[in-house]
Amino acid sequence: MPARMVLVSTAVAMVAAMMGCVALAKPELFLRIPEVGFIPWALTGGRMPPFFDATSFDPTNFHRWAQDGDVIVASAIKSGTMMLHQMVYLLRSGGHYDFERLTDEIGNMQLMKYPEHLLEKRITEQNARRARVGLGNQQWLTHMAPGGKKNLYGLDPKKHPGIKYLCITRNGKEVVRSYFPFLNAYSKEGRDVWGGFPPPVKLPEDVLNLVLHHAEFYFEHGEQWWDVRNAPNVLLLHFTDVLSDKKGTIEKIAEFLGIELTEELAAVVLEKSSHEFMQQNSKKYVQYIGYPGKEIVRVKEGKHIRKGGGKSDGAKDFFTPDMDAKWDAAVNKYWGHKPELIEWALKSGEVK
Repeated sequence: MPARMVLVSTAVAMVAAMMGCVALAKPELFLRIPEVGFIPWALTGGRMPPFFDATSFDPTNFHRWAQDGDVIVASAIKSGTMMLHQMVYLLRSGGHYDFERLTDEIGNMQLMKYPEHLLEKRITEQNARRARVGLGNQQWLTHMAPGGKKNLYGLDPKKHPGIKYLCITRNGKEVVRSYFPFLNAYSKEGRDVWGGFPPPVKLPEDVLNLVLHHAEFYFEHGEQWWDVRNAPNVLLLHFTDVLSDKKGTIEKIAEFLGIELTEELAAVVLEKSSHEFMQQNSKKYVQYIGYPGKEIVRVKEGKHIRKGGGKSDGAKDFFTPDMDAKWDAAVNKYWGHKPELIEWALKSGEVK
C-alpha cells in the first residue's frame, strides 16, 4: 500500500476513534462544532432532531410531570399547532389573553432548549410552571405519537383514561410546503445551539426528502393517532376542517374537554384564534431557546404565524410532477393498507 494511502487510512482510523471516545464520554460536544456539528452527533447515534427527547414519555418519567385532567395536544408538524393551542388555552382560561408568550403558558416536555437541558431540569421547570400558571389541569405540546418503534407509554390513551389527547393533522403536501419557509426561518443563533441543525433548505425537493426521511412526524404520526381515534379520550381533527368551520371546532373541543361554552367565550376564542389576529400579535408566539441567561429566538418572529400561511389547497403551486410521484409512492408505502386514512388525511372530512 502506498505511503500516502497508509497515512490517509491511519488518519481516518484516528478520527473515527476520537469520535467514538467523544460519543461515549460527552456527545454534546459534537454540537459545539459550528454549522456541521449535528452530523457527527447523528452519525454516532445521537437522537434526531437533536432537540427532541422522548424519554419524558417513558413509564418511569411520565407521571412525574403529567397528571389526570391534563390535555396533551399532539399535532403533526406544520398542522396548525399554535392555532390549536391558542384555542385550547383560551377555552381553558376563560378567554384570558394577558400573557407575554403562549409558549410560557403551555408545557413542552419533549423540547430541549440546549444540549444540557436534561430531563431532571425540564421536570423541575415544568412542575414550577404548573404551579405558576395555576389552571389546575395542564396543557402540553408534542409532535409525537403513541405507537411505532418508540411505543411511547405516555401517549397511549388506553393506559391514561384520565388524560385527554387532542390531535391534528393536515394534507401532507401542505405540510411540506409550509415546512420549507419554516426551516429557513430558524435563527442563526438557534442553529448554533444545535450544531447547525436544522440546516437551511434550498430547494422544494430538499424539504420533501426531509419529511419523507423523518416519517415519524407525518406518516407515522397520522397512522398512529388514526388507530386510536375512537378512544373516548382522543379527539382527532383535520386542519382543513378546522379552517372551514372554526366555530364548530371550538364547540367540539369545548365539549371534548368538558368546558361550558358561553356565547361570550366562544366569540373571544373565535376572534383571538384567527390567523389575522395571531399574525398581528406574533410576538406572543415566539419561542425562545438557549442556555440560562441567554435566551435566543428559535424561529424568527412571525414565522410560526406566517403572513399568507394557513392555506388549504393541496400545495398545488409547490409540487413538481417528480415530487408528486415521490409523494404518491410514500403515501402508498406508509398508508396503502389503510385507504380510509388516505381519504381522510389527504382530502379531509369527518372522522369515520
